[in-house]
Amino acid sequence: MNIIHGIRKPSWCGMPIIIRMAVSAFFLKRKPFVVPLALPGDDISPEDFVCFHFSGHEGLYIHPNVWHEGALGIRGEQRFFDKQGAVHARISVDFPREFKCLLEVSLKQFNPD
Repeated sequence: MNIIHGIRKPSWCGMPIIIRMAVSAFFLKRKPFVVPLALPGDDISPEDFVCFHFSGHEGLYIHPNVWHEGALGIRGEQRFFDKQGAVHARISVDFPREFKCLLEVSLKQFNPD
């Protein structure tokens, strides 16, 4: 993932979150997607995030306290269903405001076309 310093108009501006309960996500269309994830911890920084690629033939289980952004489809329309615990306690980090940067990942590496 690249860190873009300074604020500019992004194609999407996500706000990574941490959820204290586990999350299971299921993908209704079998298309590839990416999910930015970072290990648990209170001192999160943009450098902690790694973008994981999924073929679309599997679901994703996110353990409690793992920092994550939503799943991002990389080709065409994508539909997701997620199941969360009864208590939905979350903490957010606002990269543009707190770190004056955004995260960026090149999708070319995931598209063979």
